Amino acid sequence: MYRSFSQQKATFPMKAGYPALKTTLPALGFRWVFPAEKSVHFLKISVSLPGRLVSDNGTGNDYLTLKNRTGYFRTGLDYALDKSLFRWKFVEARHQLQSGLLYESRILAYHSGAMEITRDIQAYLGPGLHARFHLTPGWQAETFFDARFYLPWLNYGYLESFDEEKTEVYTSGYRGFYYHTLTGVAFTRNLAEKRALTAGFTQNHLVGFANTEPLFYLSHLVHFKLDRMCCFFIRVTI
Repeated sequence: MYRSFSQQKATFPMKAGYPALKTTLPALGFRWVFPAEKSVHFLKISVSLPGRLVSDNGTGNDYLTLKNRTGYFRTGLDYALDKSLFRWKFVEARHQLQSGLLYESRILAYHSGAMEITRDIQAYLGPGLHARFHLTPGWQAETFFDARFYLPWLNYGYLESFDEEKTEVYTSGYRGFYYHTLTGVAFTRNLAEKRALTAGFTQNHLVGFANTEPLFYLSHLVHFKLDRMCCFFIRVTI
């Protein structure tokens, strides 16, 4: 479930509010694991199916967008270098150094006839902390927290706005400074021959702003993100 909230305050820190844009996105991902002597390397690719955005004014009503002409799409490439911190009895703590790319495309069509299109390619760096609980020989539980920083010099977006007659009225490139937290929990059932089945839940918060220049403070605001995403996932290890 993806939700993008409106900006209620044009200063930092920003304040999220309604109306909000929302959609549900099925996604498919592949992850490769490369064990090393004292670490593990993870590489993951994920792609969502395009979804239709609807507006929610806080009461579940959409007075803003034309659903059949809106769209949202995202795809990502993630890398993590994973190392052990400690293991005590059935508890194991691990830390990660993460990096990756996130591409997002969003089309908004309003009842007034106006339209807005944004496209973003974003690179991030950040740490991660994971705790695993080896409950039984066949079951594991895991909690995790990732902090991802999207620096302005590593990100680029482009905004296009059109009026009700489809005439282009504004275009601008922008550089975003965003902060992304990812928290979650997962349960794994170990199967035969190193196979496993995992089910879990993650909550994502992506917030920040974008100027025409790569800056860490608000100057000429072009775009912003006040996004939340809740994900349920199933992972099969083969």
